[in-house]
Amino acid sequence: MKKTNLYLVGILLCLTLSSVGWAGPVFQPYPSIMQPLLGDIANKQPQKAFEQISKKVDGVDKILYLQERGRISTLIGNYDVSTKDFNQVKELYESNSMRPIISVSDTATNVASIVTNDNIIPYAGEFYEWVFVHTYQMLNYLNNQDIQGAMVEMRNAANLQKRAEEQHEKEMIQAEDNAKKNGISRAEIEKQFDKPYAEMELAASKVKNSFQNASTYYISGVLREMANDNDAYIDYKKAWEICPENKYIIQSLYRLANDQKRNDLPMLRDKYGRMNIPSSIDTAKKGRLVVLYEDGFVPPKDQIKLPLLIAGKIYTIAMPYYKSEWKDPVQINIYDGNNVIGQTESICLVRSLAVKALKEKYLSICIRQALRLVAKDQIQRAAQAKGGILGKLAVGTVDAAITNADVRSWLTLPDNLQVADFWFPSGSYSIAFGVNPTPGNRVDVNIKSGQTHFLHVINTGRGWYTTMINPYDTVRQPIVTKSSASK
Repeated sequence: MKKTNLYLVGILLCLTLSSVGWAGPVFQPYPSIMQPLLGDIANKQPQKAFEQISKKVDGVDKILYLQERGRISTLIGNYDVSTKDFNQVKELYESNSMRPIISVSDTATNVASIVTNDNIIPYAGEFYEWVFVHTYQMLNYLNNQDIQGAMVEMRNAANLQKRAEEQHEKEMIQAEDNAKKNGISRAEIEKQFDKPYAEMELAASKVKNSFQNASTYYISGVLREMANDNDAYIDYKKAWEICPENKYIIQSLYRLANDQKRNDLPMLRDKYGRMNIPSSIDTAKKGRLVVLYEDGFVPPKDQIKLPLLIAGKIYTIAMPYYKSEWKDPVQINIYDGNNVIGQTESICLVRSLAVKALKEKYLSICIRQALRLVAKDQIQRAAQAKGGILGKLAVGTVDAAITNADVRSWLTLPDNLQVADFWFPSGSYSIAFGVNPTPGNRVDVNIKSGQTHFLHVINTGRGWYTTMINPYDTVRQPIVTKSSASK
């Protein structure tokens, strides 16, 4: 590419950023945009966060902001807006999935490789986020007493995880091909990034990949049981394969293996026979309470800059990474009155899924950044040769746009998701949760035989959001927004 053309590309990029509104995510990191909104949510002011996020949903990052608003909408009990937002997000995801995988041009000086910086490309989301769109949409349907709609969402989430595995394999192959074609050494990349990325290894090692989510299979199993579908056992088994230590998954799997005389029963009896698991429950005479507990917020990405040797020259490359230390999820007690009846148990480590997603893609991200840095060098030389104010402006704009890492992600997701699962005789119960049962974290629950009820609890670190979901009621129960100290 000629120097004059490179100079014009730099000027064009500067004008493009200012004219189409992309300067926000490019020059202001997304986590800093979301920080005050997360503070509003934690301080029990979700309406304020909703109003702020609504100003951004029509921008280029529609998927990202619609996901955030869809999540925030549930906190104020606006399930209709949430349902609409998540439906739109699903359409956008499907539209994106029909396009070829984003690839880097063979030539570093190609205009597209310069202006399609990851921060400038409209946010396309991650597979683990897409799965959560279906999960929250499932809760919206349950709040609207639409059990069939909820089951469809869980089936879609399961099918999506299969598609994600196939897509992941294609992306890994393409990353390798791009590295070879552009003379970039994967060994050199791994040498430079292994040490800083090793800090994330503990979190990433907690999951097999970024797109398998045991909670979707477990909830799907619960919904199938509600519909008297024997395939509930299959869903529980898939959840167990992903999360084999969760006792509530084990109990449901063992119970149905016994009831349905499954071939797995001898294996399960040998493995868990001493756990005092009920081998059968008279579900016609008891009601079920499933507790879905969301703990905290998933951590944001940060940026790290490291040297990288490209074509005999050292460049400083900016990459996203997670710097937060790993912390084991904290379980909460579940009380009937003042008596502890159990604890929640982890079923989805969202933090680990997010970290794993980044580690799975870092080679592709690094290659794109490397090629842009080479192109930036050529733009700088062309602009400096031209000189003047426009030349300096072009250099500064291209440098900021290209060298900053993309740290966007869905930040209203929980740090981790936990479950608890109980069977009660028909009657009224005072269910509390946390370290101690207090009025601020206590809910009156009316259990009916043969019915499944859901208690959805969200801990923001400063207080609780709580809602009871009874899919059989004709009147929706509002969200409880009493403030209390967390845990």
